[in-house]
Amino acid sequence: SLVTSYQVLMRMIGLAVVLTLSLVLAPLVAEAQQPGKVYRVGILANKASDPAEARQWQALRLGLRERGWIEGENMLIEYRWAEGNFTRLPELAADLVRLKVDLIVARSSTFVQAAKEATPSIPIVFLIHADPVGTGHVTSLARPGGNITGLAILMTDLAPQMLELLIGAIPVAKRTAVLWDPDTPSHPPALKAVGESGEYAPGAGANSGRTDRGRAGGRLRGDGPSAHT
Repeated sequence: SLVTSYQVLMRMIGLAVVLTLSLVLAPLVAEAQQPGKVYRVGILANKASDPAEARQWQALRLGLRERGWIEGENMLIEYRWAEGNFTRLPELAADLVRLKVDLIVARSSTFVQAAKEATPSIPIVFLIHADPVGTGHVTSLARPGGNITGLAILMTDLAPQMLELLIGAIPVAKRTAVLWDPDTPSHPPALKAVGESGEYAPGAGANSGRTDRGRAGGRLRGDGPSAHT
C-alpha cells in the first residue's frame, strides 16, 4: 500500500541519514576528547505541525539513540522551523550558525541552499536531496567535497524515466504538464533533463509530445513529504 511504501521509504531515509551523521559526528568526538562534552545538532526544517515531517525527525532521533547519541546526554538538538515561509530560511540558518552548532541537518535542497550560504565550514547533512550534484551543493556523489553530504534520490535522472512511464501508461497523451518551482534548487536541473529527453523532443516520432511548464505556487509550495526535495 501507499502508506506501507512511504513508511519503508522513511525508515530507509532515516537509516541512511543516521549512518551519515554517525560518520560526521565520529571525528568530532575523536578530535575533541573532552569528557562530558555535549554536541549540538541544528535541524533546519519546515513544519513542526506536519505529522509526516515529525515522523522523519523521530526516526532520525531513534536511529541516533541506537548508535549512542542520546538527546539530553551527549547531544542537544536545536530546531529551526520555516513553517512554510521559505524566505526565512537564510535567517534561520544564520541563527544555527550563531549558536555554534557542530552539525546542521537540512530537510532538502531548499534548506541545504540556505545552510550552505550561512556557513562554509560547519558540516551539513541533507535528509533527502533530488540532485545535489546538479545544484552544485556537492562536487560528486562519490566525493562530495566541501562540507555537505547526505542522501541523494537522483531526481534529475529519474524525471525523464517518470515521464517515459507516464507516456507508456497513457500513449494517446500529446501534452504533459510539469509543475515546478524555480526557487527550489533541484527543480531546474530536473526540468532541464525532462526537456532534453530525446524520446520526447519535437520530431522524435510517434511518442513525441509537448511538455508545458507551470510554476507551482499557492498551497502547493511545501506540501507533502517530497515537496522541495
